[in-house]
Amino acid sequence: MKYCTKCVMPDTRPGISFNEDGVCSACQSYERRKSINWNERYHELEQICDKYRKINGGGES
Repeated sequence: MKYCTKCVMPDTRPGISFNEDGVCSACQSYERRKSINWNERYHELEQICDKYRKINGGGES
């Protein structure tokens, strides 16, 4: 049985994979999410929504 070198999750969990350093996919995903600028992403989403609000009349029915 193989275990994650960071969180000790076993390889018996469905869908789990390990990188060359023995770190599981869940830990890798967690590390990627920490580096995301969530405020910037929110503003990008707002801009996309505003664009379509203008096209569709700007309000909810």
